[in-house]
Amino acid sequence: MSERAAQPTDAPAFQVLARRYRPQSFDQVVGQAPVVRTLTNALAAGRIAHAYLFCGTRGVGKTTMARLLAKALNCGQGPGTDPCNDCPSCREIAAGGSVDVLEIDGASHNKVDDVRDLQESLSYQPVRDRYRVVIIDEVHMLSRSAFNALLKTLEEPPPHVVFVLATTELEKIPATILSRCQHFTFRRIPRQELRAHLESVAGAEKLDLSRESLDLVARVASGSLRDALSALDQLVSFCGPSMADEEVEAVLGALPAARVDALLEAVATGDAPAALGALRASEDRGDDPARFAEALLARLRDLAVLKAAGADSGLVEATAEERDELSALAGRFGEDDLIRLFQMAAQLEPALRHSRQPRTLLELTALKMVKARGLTPLAELAASLGGGGTMGGAPAGGGRPGGATRGGGPPPGRTARQAAPHAPPPSAAPASPPPAGAVDLAPLRAAVESVKPAVAAFLDHAEGRMADGHLLLTFQPRHSFFKKSVELPGNLEALQRAVRDVLGPDMGVHLGLEERTGSEPEAPPAETDSDRRQRLLEAARSEPAVRSLASVFGAEIVDIKPLDPEAEPPPQESEP
Repeated sequence: MSERAAQPTDAPAFQVLARRYRPQSFDQVVGQAPVVRTLTNALAAGRIAHAYLFCGTRGVGKTTMARLLAKALNCGQGPGTDPCNDCPSCREIAAGGSVDVLEIDGASHNKVDDVRDLQESLSYQPVRDRYRVVIIDEVHMLSRSAFNALLKTLEEPPPHVVFVLATTELEKIPATILSRCQHFTFRRIPRQELRAHLESVAGAEKLDLSRESLDLVARVASGSLRDALSALDQLVSFCGPSMADEEVEAVLGALPAARVDALLEAVATGDAPAALGALRASEDRGDDPARFAEALLARLRDLAVLKAAGADSGLVEATAEERDELSALAGRFGEDDLIRLFQMAAQLEPALRHSRQPRTLLELTALKMVKARGLTPLAELAASLGGGGTMGGAPAGGGRPGGATRGGGPPPGRTARQAAPHAPPPSAAPASPPPAGAVDLAPLRAAVESVKPAVAAFLDHAEGRMADGHLLLTFQPRHSFFKKSVELPGNLEALQRAVRDVLGPDMGVHLGLEERTGSEPEAPPAETDSDRRQRLLEAARSEPAVRSLASVFGAEIVDIKPLDPEAEPPPQESEP
Protein backbone atom coordinates (compact mmCIF):
# COMPACT_ATOMS: atom_id res chain seq x y z
CA MET A 1 0.00 0.00 0.00
CA SER A 2 1.41 3.31 -1.03
CA GLU A 3 0.92 6.59 0.73
CA ARG A 4 0.72 9.91 -1.12
CA ALA A 5 2.64 12.66 0.60
CA ALA A 6 0.95 16.01 0.97
CA GLN A 7 2.34 18.46 -1.52
CA PRO A 8 2.84 22.05 -0.40
CA THR A 9 1.14 24.64 -2.57
CA ASP A 10 1.73 28.33 -3.01
CA ALA A 11 -1.67 28.94 -4.60
CA PRO A 12 -3.44 31.77 -2.74
CA ALA A 13 -6.76 30.97 -1.08
CA PHE A 14 -9.81 32.16 -2.99
CA GLN A 15 -11.51 35.28 -1.64
CA VAL A 16 -14.98 36.38 -2.58
CA LEU A 17 -15.27 39.78 -4.24
CA ALA A 18 -16.95 41.33 -1.18
CA ARG A 19 -13.81 40.62 0.89
CA ARG A 20 -11.28 41.24 -1.83
CA TYR A 21 -12.67 44.69 -2.58
CA ARG A 22 -13.44 45.73 1.01
CA PRO A 23 -12.40 49.40 1.44
CA GLN A 24 -9.03 49.83 3.16
CA SER A 25 -9.24 53.62 3.54
CA PHE A 26 -11.96 56.16 4.05
CA ASP A 27 -11.79 57.45 0.47
CA GLN A 28 -12.66 53.97 -0.86
CA VAL A 29 -15.99 53.82 0.99
CA VAL A 30 -18.95 53.83 -1.44
CA GLY A 31 -22.14 55.81 -0.85
CA GLN A 32 -21.59 57.00 2.75
CA ALA A 33 -20.08 60.46 2.27
CA PRO A 34 -21.78 62.12 5.30
CA VAL A 35 -20.51 59.44 7.70
CA VAL A 36 -16.99 59.52 6.23
CA ARG A 37 -16.80 63.30 6.44
CA THR A 38 -17.98 63.43 10.05
CA LEU A 39 -15.57 60.74 11.24
CA THR A 40 -12.53 62.10 9.39
CA ASN A 41 -13.21 65.62 10.68
CA ALA A 42 -13.46 64.26 14.22
CA LEU A 43 -10.22 62.30 13.83
CA ALA A 44 -8.40 65.31 12.40
CA ALA A 45 -9.55 67.46 15.34
CA GLY A 46 -8.84 64.77 17.94
CA ARG A 47 -12.53 64.70 18.97
CA ILE A 48 -12.73 60.95 19.57
CA ALA A 49 -15.94 59.77 21.25
CA HIS A 50 -16.02 56.84 23.64
CA ALA A 51 -18.97 55.12 21.86
CA TYR A 52 -20.37 55.12 18.33
CA LEU A 53 -23.56 53.54 17.01
CA PHE A 54 -23.72 52.63 13.30
CA CYS A 55 -27.18 51.68 12.01
CA GLY A 56 -28.36 50.80 8.53
CA THR A 57 -29.48 47.95 6.32
CA ARG A 58 -27.26 44.99 5.55
CA GLY A 59 -24.18 45.32 3.39
CA VAL A 60 -23.81 49.10 3.40
CA GLY A 61 -20.45 49.29 5.23
CA LYS A 62 -21.10 49.43 8.99
CA THR A 63 -18.50 46.83 10.01
CA THR A 64 -16.08 48.07 7.35
CA MET A 65 -16.34 51.61 8.75
CA ALA A 66 -15.78 50.28 12.27
CA ARG A 67 -12.55 48.59 11.15
CA LEU A 68 -11.41 51.72 9.33
CA LEU A 69 -12.01 53.73 12.51
CA ALA A 70 -9.98 51.17 14.50
CA LYS A 71 -7.12 51.39 11.98
CA ALA A 72 -7.18 55.18 12.03
CA LEU A 73 -6.95 55.19 15.84
CA ASN A 74 -4.20 52.56 16.09
CA CYS A 75 -2.13 53.08 12.92
CA GLY A 76 1.61 53.24 13.59
CA GLN A 77 1.73 56.59 11.78
CA GLY A 78 -1.41 57.94 13.41
CA PRO A 79 -3.79 58.54 14.81
CA GLY A 80 -5.07 60.27 11.70
CA THR A 81 -7.51 60.17 8.80
CA ASP A 82 -5.32 58.08 6.46
CA PRO A 83 -4.22 54.72 7.91
CA CYS A 84 -1.05 53.47 6.22
CA ASN A 85 -2.29 49.88 5.73
CA ASP A 86 1.36 48.77 6.02
CA CYS A 87 2.17 48.73 9.72
CA PRO A 88 1.52 45.57 11.81
CA SER A 89 -1.51 47.14 13.46
CA CYS A 90 -3.19 48.03 10.14
CA ARG A 91 -2.50 44.62 8.64
CA GLU A 92 -3.78 42.72 11.67
CA ILE A 93 -6.95 44.80 11.91
CA ALA A 94 -7.63 44.30 8.18
CA ALA A 95 -7.17 40.54 8.60
CA GLY A 96 -9.35 40.44 11.73
CA GLY A 97 -6.52 39.21 13.96
CA SER A 98 -5.65 42.18 16.16
CA VAL A 99 -5.64 41.42 19.89
CA ASP A 100 -6.56 45.03 20.67
CA VAL A 101 -9.58 45.13 18.35
CA LEU A 102 -12.38 42.84 19.61
CA GLU A 103 -15.12 41.96 17.11
CA ILE A 104 -18.08 40.42 18.94
CA ASP A 105 -21.19 38.92 17.38
CA GLY A 106 -24.11 40.19 19.40
CA ALA A 107 -26.33 37.33 18.24
CA SER A 108 -24.16 34.60 19.79
CA HIS A 109 -22.76 36.60 22.74
CA ASN A 110 -26.01 38.08 23.99
CA LYS A 111 -26.10 36.95 27.62
CA VAL A 112 -25.29 39.03 30.68
CA ASP A 113 -22.33 36.77 31.51
CA ASP A 114 -20.78 37.57 28.10
CA VAL A 115 -20.99 41.29 28.85
CA ARG A 116 -19.45 40.81 32.31
CA ASP A 117 -16.53 38.87 30.82
CA LEU A 118 -16.02 41.70 28.35
CA GLN A 119 -16.06 44.30 31.14
CA GLU A 120 -13.36 42.44 33.07
CA SER A 121 -11.06 42.30 30.02
CA LEU A 122 -11.42 46.03 29.37
CA SER A 123 -9.66 46.96 32.58
CA TYR A 124 -6.32 45.90 31.04
CA GLN A 125 -4.27 48.24 28.91
CA PRO A 126 -3.89 47.55 25.15
CA VAL A 127 -1.23 44.98 24.35
CA ARG A 128 0.41 47.13 21.68
CA ASP A 129 -1.94 49.75 20.25
CA ARG A 130 -3.23 53.04 21.62
CA TYR A 131 -6.86 51.95 22.01
CA ARG A 132 -8.81 48.82 22.66
CA VAL A 133 -11.64 49.02 20.12
CA VAL A 134 -14.72 46.88 20.86
CA ILE A 135 -16.93 46.27 17.81
CA ILE A 136 -20.28 44.62 18.68
CA ASP A 137 -22.12 43.60 15.52
CA GLU A 138 -25.91 43.10 15.56
CA VAL A 139 -25.98 44.67 19.00
CA HIS A 140 -29.80 44.68 19.03
CA MET A 141 -29.64 40.92 19.70
CA LEU A 142 -28.35 41.47 23.27
CA SER A 143 -30.76 40.53 26.01
CA ARG A 144 -32.33 43.15 28.26
CA SER A 145 -30.10 42.15 31.17
CA ALA A 146 -27.02 42.27 28.92
CA PHE A 147 -27.92 45.82 27.85
CA ASN A 148 -28.36 46.80 31.48
CA ALA A 149 -24.96 45.37 32.35
CA LEU A 150 -23.37 47.29 29.49
CA LEU A 151 -24.85 50.66 30.45
CA LYS A 152 -22.35 51.86 33.03
CA THR A 153 -19.30 50.74 31.08
CA LEU A 154 -20.68 52.29 27.90
CA GLU A 155 -21.24 55.62 29.67
CA GLU A 156 -17.83 55.81 31.36
CA PRO A 157 -15.43 53.35 29.73
CA PRO A 158 -11.71 53.38 30.51
CA PRO A 159 -9.90 56.13 28.53
CA HIS A 160 -8.17 53.56 26.33
CA VAL A 161 -11.47 51.90 25.19
CA VAL A 162 -13.68 52.90 22.25
CA PHE A 163 -16.99 51.11 21.57
CA VAL A 164 -18.48 50.74 18.08
CA LEU A 165 -21.97 49.23 18.03
CA ALA A 166 -23.53 48.14 14.72
CA THR A 167 -27.17 47.23 14.11
CA THR A 168 -29.73 46.75 11.35
CA GLU A 169 -32.70 47.29 13.71
CA LEU A 170 -32.33 50.59 15.52
CA GLU A 171 -35.79 50.43 17.07
CA LYS A 172 -34.69 47.48 19.23
CA ILE A 173 -31.90 49.44 20.91
CA PRO A 174 -32.91 50.79 24.37
CA ALA A 175 -33.04 54.56 24.66
CA THR A 176 -30.53 54.41 27.51
CA ILE A 177 -27.98 52.89 25.13
CA LEU A 178 -28.76 55.37 22.35
CA SER A 179 -28.21 58.33 24.65
CA ARG A 180 -24.65 57.19 25.40
CA CYS A 181 -23.50 56.92 21.77
CA GLN A 182 -22.82 59.12 18.79
CA HIS A 183 -25.36 57.92 16.25
CA PHE A 184 -24.55 57.48 12.52
CA THR A 185 -27.12 56.36 9.95
CA PHE A 186 -25.84 54.46 6.92
CA ARG A 187 -28.08 54.91 3.91
CA ARG A 188 -28.79 52.46 1.13
CA ILE A 189 -26.26 53.02 -1.65
CA PRO A 190 -27.87 54.81 -4.62
CA ARG A 191 -28.20 52.63 -7.69
CA GLN A 192 -26.01 54.86 -9.85
CA GLU A 193 -23.12 54.73 -7.35
CA LEU A 194 -23.60 51.00 -6.94
CA ARG A 195 -23.53 50.43 -10.69
CA ALA A 196 -20.42 52.60 -11.10
CA HIS A 197 -18.61 50.58 -8.42
CA LEU A 198 -19.70 47.29 -10.03
CA GLU A 199 -18.41 48.54 -13.36
CA SER A 200 -15.06 49.32 -11.74
CA VAL A 201 -14.87 45.85 -10.14
CA ALA A 202 -15.90 44.15 -13.39
CA GLY A 203 -13.13 46.02 -15.21
CA ALA A 204 -10.54 45.01 -12.63
CA GLU A 205 -11.68 41.38 -12.82
CA LYS A 206 -11.85 41.48 -16.65
CA LEU A 207 -15.51 40.52 -16.72
CA ASP A 208 -17.55 41.07 -19.86
CA LEU A 209 -21.14 42.06 -19.10
CA SER A 210 -23.41 44.74 -20.53
CA ARG A 211 -24.60 47.91 -18.85
CA GLU A 212 -28.09 46.37 -18.75
CA SER A 213 -26.76 43.42 -16.77
CA LEU A 214 -24.84 45.72 -14.42
CA ASP A 215 -28.00 47.72 -13.84
CA LEU A 216 -29.93 44.52 -13.15
CA VAL A 217 -27.37 43.44 -10.55
CA ALA A 218 -27.53 46.88 -8.92
CA ARG A 219 -31.32 46.80 -8.88
CA VAL A 220 -31.45 43.33 -7.32
CA ALA A 221 -28.97 44.40 -4.62
CA SER A 222 -31.40 47.10 -3.38
CA GLY A 223 -28.66 49.41 -2.13
CA SER A 224 -26.45 46.72 -0.52
CA LEU A 225 -22.88 46.67 -1.84
CA ARG A 226 -22.18 43.28 -0.30
CA ASP A 227 -25.27 41.79 -1.97
CA ALA A 228 -24.21 43.28 -5.30
CA LEU A 229 -20.70 41.81 -5.12
CA SER A 230 -22.06 38.45 -3.96
CA ALA A 231 -24.40 38.40 -6.96
CA LEU A 232 -21.45 39.21 -9.24
CA ASP A 233 -19.52 36.29 -7.71
CA GLN A 234 -22.46 34.02 -8.40
CA LEU A 235 -22.62 35.15 -12.03
CA VAL A 236 -18.92 34.44 -12.54
CA SER A 237 -19.41 30.92 -11.17
CA PHE A 238 -22.25 30.24 -13.60
CA CYS A 239 -21.25 32.15 -16.73
CA GLY A 240 -17.52 32.61 -16.48
CA PRO A 241 -15.95 35.95 -17.39
CA SER A 242 -18.32 36.53 -20.32
CA MET A 243 -22.00 36.94 -19.35
CA ALA A 244 -25.01 37.23 -21.64
CA ASP A 245 -28.01 39.26 -20.50
CA GLU A 246 -30.28 36.20 -20.62
CA GLU A 247 -27.91 34.28 -18.36
CA VAL A 248 -27.76 37.15 -15.88
CA GLU A 249 -31.57 37.26 -15.71
CA ALA A 250 -31.76 33.49 -15.22
CA VAL A 251 -29.15 33.36 -12.45
CA LEU A 252 -30.49 36.32 -10.49
CA GLY A 253 -34.12 35.40 -10.96
CA ALA A 254 -34.65 39.07 -11.77
CA LEU A 255 -37.40 40.48 -13.90
CA PRO A 256 -36.27 42.95 -16.58
CA ALA A 257 -38.26 46.15 -16.89
CA ALA A 258 -39.11 45.36 -20.53
CA ARG A 259 -41.51 42.58 -19.49
CA VAL A 260 -43.38 44.86 -17.12
CA ASP A 261 -43.42 47.64 -19.72
CA ALA A 262 -45.05 45.26 -22.21
CA LEU A 263 -48.00 44.90 -19.84
CA LEU A 264 -48.21 48.65 -19.22
CA GLU A 265 -48.12 49.35 -22.98
CA ALA A 266 -51.10 47.03 -23.40
CA VAL A 267 -52.91 48.77 -20.53
CA ALA A 268 -52.22 52.18 -22.11
CA THR A 269 -53.81 51.09 -25.40
CA GLY A 270 -56.68 49.20 -23.76
CA ASP A 271 -55.57 45.97 -25.46
CA ALA A 272 -56.69 43.11 -23.21
CA PRO A 273 -55.30 40.28 -25.40
CA ALA A 274 -51.89 41.99 -25.49
CA ALA A 275 -51.95 42.36 -21.69
CA LEU A 276 -52.67 38.66 -21.23
CA GLY A 277 -50.00 37.87 -23.82
CA ALA A 278 -47.43 39.87 -21.85
CA LEU A 279 -48.26 37.83 -18.75
CA ARG A 280 -48.05 34.58 -20.71
CA ALA A 281 -44.60 35.57 -22.01
CA SER A 282 -43.55 36.28 -18.42
CA GLU A 283 -44.87 32.89 -17.31
CA ASP A 284 -43.04 31.13 -20.14
CA ARG A 285 -39.83 32.75 -18.89
CA GLY A 286 -40.46 31.25 -15.46
CA ASP A 287 -41.15 34.57 -13.68
CA ASP A 288 -42.71 34.26 -10.25
CA PRO A 289 -46.08 36.12 -10.05
CA ALA A 290 -45.07 37.75 -6.76
CA ARG A 291 -41.82 39.01 -8.34
CA PHE A 292 -43.81 40.34 -11.30
CA ALA A 293 -46.23 42.16 -8.98
CA GLU A 294 -43.31 43.65 -7.06
CA ALA A 295 -41.64 44.85 -10.27
CA LEU A 296 -44.97 46.24 -11.55
CA LEU A 297 -45.49 48.19 -8.34
CA ALA A 298 -41.98 49.67 -8.53
CA ARG A 299 -42.46 50.62 -12.20
CA LEU A 300 -45.80 52.32 -11.54
CA ARG A 301 -44.19 54.24 -8.69
CA ASP A 302 -41.48 55.56 -11.02
CA LEU A 303 -44.04 56.51 -13.68
CA ALA A 304 -46.26 58.32 -11.16
CA VAL A 305 -43.31 60.24 -9.71
CA LEU A 306 -42.06 61.27 -13.17
CA LYS A 307 -45.56 62.34 -14.15
CA ALA A 308 -45.97 64.46 -11.03
CA ALA A 309 -42.42 65.83 -10.62
CA GLY A 310 -41.23 66.03 -14.24
CA ALA A 311 -38.68 64.15 -16.32
CA ASP A 312 -35.72 65.91 -14.70
CA SER A 313 -36.68 64.92 -11.17
CA GLY A 314 -33.97 63.23 -9.13
CA LEU A 315 -36.61 61.17 -7.31
CA VAL A 316 -36.29 58.34 -9.85
CA GLU A 317 -33.01 56.46 -10.08
CA ALA A 318 -32.40 55.84 -13.77
CA THR A 319 -29.92 56.51 -16.54
CA ALA A 320 -30.63 59.21 -19.11
CA GLU A 321 -31.77 56.57 -21.60
CA GLU A 322 -34.02 54.86 -19.06
CA ARG A 323 -35.45 58.22 -18.03
CA ASP A 324 -36.43 58.96 -21.64
CA GLU A 325 -38.17 55.59 -21.91
CA LEU A 326 -39.98 56.14 -18.62
CA SER A 327 -41.07 59.64 -19.63
CA ALA A 328 -42.46 58.35 -22.93
CA LEU A 329 -44.44 55.64 -21.14
CA ALA A 330 -45.65 58.01 -18.43
CA GLY A 331 -46.91 60.38 -21.14
CA ARG A 332 -49.45 57.75 -22.17
CA PHE A 333 -51.20 57.92 -18.80
CA GLY A 334 -52.80 60.62 -16.72
CA GLU A 335 -51.90 61.16 -13.08
CA ASP A 336 -55.26 59.73 -11.98
CA ASP A 337 -54.68 56.67 -14.17
CA LEU A 338 -51.29 55.96 -12.62
CA ILE A 339 -52.57 56.39 -9.07
CA ARG A 340 -55.47 54.05 -9.79
CA LEU A 341 -53.17 51.44 -11.35
CA PHE A 342 -50.73 51.77 -8.44
CA GLN A 343 -53.54 51.08 -5.97
CA MET A 344 -54.51 47.95 -7.89
CA ALA A 345 -50.91 46.69 -7.93
CA ALA A 346 -50.53 47.46 -4.21
CA GLN A 347 -53.63 45.37 -3.44
CA LEU A 348 -52.38 42.57 -5.69
CA GLU A 349 -49.03 42.05 -3.95
CA PRO A 350 -50.36 40.93 -0.52
CA ALA A 351 -53.22 38.99 -2.15
CA LEU A 352 -50.75 36.83 -4.07
CA ARG A 353 -49.19 35.58 -0.82
CA HIS A 354 -52.44 33.86 0.18
CA SER A 355 -53.73 32.80 -3.23
CA ARG A 356 -53.60 29.25 -4.54
CA GLN A 357 -54.06 30.59 -8.07
CA PRO A 358 -51.53 33.45 -8.27
CA ARG A 359 -51.32 33.42 -12.06
CA THR A 360 -55.09 33.70 -12.42
CA LEU A 361 -55.18 36.52 -9.87
CA LEU A 362 -52.46 38.34 -11.81
CA GLU A 363 -54.36 37.95 -15.10
CA LEU A 364 -57.63 39.23 -13.64
CA THR A 365 -55.86 42.23 -12.16
CA ALA A 366 -54.33 42.97 -15.56
CA LEU A 367 -57.82 42.89 -17.12
CA LYS A 368 -59.09 45.26 -14.41
CA MET A 369 -56.22 47.62 -15.24
CA VAL A 370 -57.15 47.57 -18.92
CA LYS A 371 -60.79 48.37 -18.13
CA ALA A 372 -59.88 51.00 -15.53
CA ARG A 373 -57.85 52.86 -18.16
CA GLY A 374 -61.10 53.84 -19.92
CA LEU A 375 -63.01 55.02 -16.86
CA THR A 376 -64.12 58.63 -16.64
CA PRO A 377 -63.03 60.40 -13.44
CA LEU A 378 -65.97 60.97 -11.09
CA ALA A 379 -65.39 64.74 -10.95
CA GLU A 380 -65.50 64.95 -14.74
CA LEU A 381 -68.58 62.74 -14.84
CA ALA A 382 -70.40 64.88 -12.27
CA ALA A 383 -69.42 68.06 -14.14
CA SER A 384 -70.70 66.62 -17.42
CA LEU A 385 -74.03 65.93 -15.73
CA GLY A 386 -74.16 69.51 -14.53
CA GLY A 387 -73.13 71.38 -11.43
CA GLY A 388 -69.43 70.49 -11.57
CA GLY A 389 -69.90 67.79 -8.95
CA THR A 390 -72.14 69.98 -6.70
CA MET A 391 -75.71 68.84 -6.44
CA GLY A 392 -78.74 69.23 -4.27
CA GLY A 393 -81.96 71.16 -3.90
CA ALA A 394 -82.68 74.36 -2.00
CA PRO A 395 -85.14 73.66 0.80
CA ALA A 396 -86.74 76.36 2.84
CA GLY A 397 -84.64 77.44 5.76
CA GLY A 398 -81.41 77.91 3.80
CA GLY A 399 -80.32 74.23 3.93
CA ARG A 400 -79.00 72.73 0.69
CA PRO A 401 -79.44 68.95 0.73
CA GLY A 402 -76.84 66.64 -0.69
CA GLY A 403 -77.92 63.05 -1.39
CA ALA A 404 -75.86 60.03 -0.33
CA THR A 405 -76.19 57.36 -3.04
CA ARG A 406 -75.63 53.64 -3.01
CA GLY A 407 -74.95 51.52 -6.05
CA GLY A 408 -72.40 49.99 -8.38
CA GLY A 409 -70.54 51.38 -11.38
CA PRO A 410 -72.09 52.34 -14.70
CA PRO A 411 -73.23 49.58 -17.02
CA PRO A 412 -70.55 48.42 -19.49
CA GLY A 413 -70.11 50.68 -22.46
CA ARG A 414 -72.41 53.35 -21.06
CA THR A 415 -71.03 56.83 -20.49
CA ALA A 416 -72.47 59.88 -18.78
CA ARG A 417 -73.15 61.55 -22.10
CA GLN A 418 -75.07 58.50 -23.33
CA ALA A 419 -77.07 58.38 -20.12
CA ALA A 420 -78.26 61.97 -20.51
CA PRO A 421 -81.48 62.52 -22.47
CA HIS A 422 -81.12 63.88 -25.97
CA ALA A 423 -83.04 66.77 -27.36
CA PRO A 424 -83.74 67.57 -30.99
CA PRO A 425 -81.20 69.85 -32.65
CA PRO A 426 -81.78 73.56 -32.04
CA SER A 427 -83.48 75.63 -34.65
CA ALA A 428 -81.49 77.94 -36.87
CA ALA A 429 -80.45 81.25 -35.40
CA PRO A 430 -82.82 84.12 -36.21
CA ALA A 431 -81.80 86.72 -38.72
CA SER A 432 -82.12 89.50 -36.13
CA PRO A 433 -82.03 89.56 -32.33
CA PRO A 434 -85.40 89.43 -30.56
CA PRO A 435 -86.91 92.68 -29.29
CA ALA A 436 -86.57 93.83 -25.70
CA GLY A 437 -88.89 92.18 -23.24
CA ALA A 438 -89.61 88.69 -21.96
CA VAL A 439 -88.03 85.76 -23.82
CA ASP A 440 -89.39 82.23 -24.16
CA LEU A 441 -86.62 79.97 -22.82
CA ALA A 442 -88.05 76.72 -24.27
CA PRO A 443 -85.87 76.75 -27.46
CA LEU A 444 -82.80 77.65 -25.40
CA ARG A 445 -83.53 74.84 -22.98
CA ALA A 446 -83.87 72.33 -25.81
CA ALA A 447 -80.58 73.47 -27.35
CA VAL A 448 -78.56 73.08 -24.15
CA GLU A 449 -80.22 69.84 -23.00
CA SER A 450 -78.37 67.68 -25.55
CA VAL A 451 -74.95 68.60 -24.09
CA LYS A 452 -75.70 69.69 -20.50
CA PRO A 453 -79.03 68.24 -19.33
CA ALA A 454 -78.62 69.55 -15.79
CA VAL A 455 -78.14 73.12 -17.07
CA ALA A 456 -81.40 72.75 -18.98
CA ALA A 457 -83.10 71.70 -15.76
CA PHE A 458 -81.64 74.72 -13.94
CA LEU A 459 -83.21 77.02 -16.55
CA ASP A 460 -86.65 75.86 -15.34
CA HIS A 461 -86.04 78.11 -12.34
CA ALA A 462 -85.03 81.17 -14.40
CA GLU A 463 -86.84 83.93 -16.26
CA GLY A 464 -85.39 85.51 -19.41
CA ARG A 465 -85.67 88.94 -20.95
CA MET A 466 -83.73 91.06 -23.41
CA ALA A 467 -81.89 94.03 -21.94
CA ASP A 468 -79.29 96.26 -23.64
CA GLY A 469 -78.77 93.81 -26.47
CA HIS A 470 -78.11 90.71 -24.35
CA LEU A 471 -80.10 87.98 -22.68
CA LEU A 472 -80.59 88.42 -18.93
CA LEU A 473 -81.43 85.27 -16.98
CA THR A 474 -82.67 85.96 -13.46
CA PHE A 475 -83.15 83.54 -10.57
CA GLN A 476 -84.91 84.17 -7.31
CA PRO A 477 -82.55 84.64 -4.33
CA ARG A 478 -83.68 81.35 -2.80
CA HIS A 479 -82.52 79.65 -6.03
CA SER A 480 -79.03 81.16 -5.94
CA PHE A 481 -77.57 77.64 -5.93
CA PHE A 482 -78.90 77.11 -9.47
CA LYS A 483 -77.34 80.37 -10.61
CA LYS A 484 -73.98 79.40 -9.14
CA SER A 485 -74.21 75.99 -10.80
CA VAL A 486 -74.88 77.52 -14.21
CA GLU A 487 -71.92 79.89 -13.72
CA LEU A 488 -69.44 77.01 -13.44
CA PRO A 489 -67.01 77.25 -16.40
CA GLY A 490 -68.14 74.15 -18.30
CA ASN A 491 -71.84 74.86 -17.77
CA LEU A 492 -71.59 78.56 -18.67
CA GLU A 493 -69.72 77.80 -21.90
CA ALA A 494 -72.41 75.34 -22.96
CA LEU A 495 -75.11 77.89 -22.18
CA GLN A 496 -73.34 80.64 -24.15
CA ARG A 497 -73.01 78.36 -27.19
CA ALA A 498 -76.72 77.54 -27.01
CA VAL A 499 -77.62 81.25 -26.70
CA ARG A 500 -75.58 82.06 -29.83
CA ASP A 501 -77.19 79.18 -31.72
CA VAL A 502 -80.74 80.15 -30.77
CA LEU A 503 -80.66 83.96 -30.49
CA GLY A 504 -77.83 84.95 -32.82
CA PRO A 505 -74.03 84.76 -33.12
CA ASP A 506 -73.45 88.10 -31.38
CA MET A 507 -75.79 87.52 -28.47
CA GLY A 508 -74.37 87.48 -24.93
CA VAL A 509 -75.88 86.22 -21.71
CA HIS A 510 -75.83 87.63 -18.17
CA LEU A 511 -77.06 85.96 -14.98
CA GLY A 512 -78.55 87.68 -11.95
CA LEU A 513 -80.72 87.37 -8.85
CA GLU A 514 -84.08 89.12 -8.66
CA GLU A 515 -87.04 88.72 -6.35
CA ARG A 516 -90.23 88.37 -8.33
CA THR A 517 -93.42 90.20 -7.33
CA GLY A 518 -95.77 87.97 -5.46
CA SER A 519 -93.23 85.21 -5.32
CA GLU A 520 -92.63 85.30 -1.57
CA PRO A 521 -93.53 81.86 -0.31
CA GLU A 522 -95.98 81.61 2.52
CA ALA A 523 -94.62 80.51 5.85
CA PRO A 524 -94.58 76.75 5.85
CA PRO A 525 -96.80 75.01 8.36
CA ALA A 526 -95.18 73.44 11.37
CA GLU A 527 -93.67 70.10 10.47
CA THR A 528 -92.29 67.19 12.39
CA ASP A 529 -88.72 65.97 12.12
CA SER A 530 -89.95 63.03 10.10
CA ASP A 531 -91.86 65.36 7.73
CA ARG A 532 -88.77 67.56 7.29
CA ARG A 533 -86.57 64.57 6.51
CA GLN A 534 -89.11 63.26 3.98
CA ARG A 535 -89.33 66.69 2.35
CA LEU A 536 -85.55 66.87 1.97
CA LEU A 537 -85.47 63.38 0.47
CA GLU A 538 -88.11 64.32 -2.07
CA ALA A 539 -86.20 67.52 -2.92
CA ALA A 540 -83.05 65.54 -3.56
CA ARG A 541 -84.86 62.94 -5.67
CA SER A 542 -86.30 65.67 -7.87
CA GLU A 543 -82.90 67.34 -8.38
CA PRO A 544 -81.86 66.80 -12.05
CA ALA A 545 -78.17 66.23 -11.31
CA VAL A 546 -79.00 63.66 -8.63
CA ARG A 547 -81.43 61.89 -10.96
CA SER A 548 -78.82 61.73 -13.70
CA LEU A 549 -76.10 60.36 -11.42
CA ALA A 550 -78.48 57.80 -9.94
CA SER A 551 -79.45 56.69 -13.46
CA VAL A 552 -75.84 56.36 -14.63
CA PHE A 553 -74.65 54.43 -11.57
CA GLY A 554 -77.83 52.45 -10.96
CA ALA A 555 -77.97 53.96 -7.48
CA GLU A 556 -80.63 55.00 -5.00
CA ILE A 557 -80.73 57.69 -2.33
CA VAL A 558 -80.46 56.20 1.15
CA ASP A 559 -80.01 59.30 3.31
CA ILE A 560 -80.05 63.09 3.14
CA LYS A 561 -78.12 65.71 5.06
CA PRO A 562 -78.41 69.52 4.60
CA LEU A 563 -75.16 71.42 4.31
CA ASP A 564 -76.62 73.99 6.70
CA PRO A 565 -76.11 72.46 10.19
CA GLU A 566 -79.05 74.42 11.60
CA ALA A 567 -81.36 72.83 9.06
CA GLU A 568 -80.04 69.29 9.62
CA PRO A 569 -82.71 66.87 10.89
CA PRO A 570 -81.91 64.56 13.78
CA PRO A 571 -80.24 61.29 12.71
CA GLN A 572 -82.68 58.52 11.89
CA GLU A 573 -82.45 55.15 10.27
CA SER A 574 -81.89 55.25 6.52
CA GLU A 575 -84.60 54.11 4.16
CA PRO A 576 -84.22 50.50 3.11
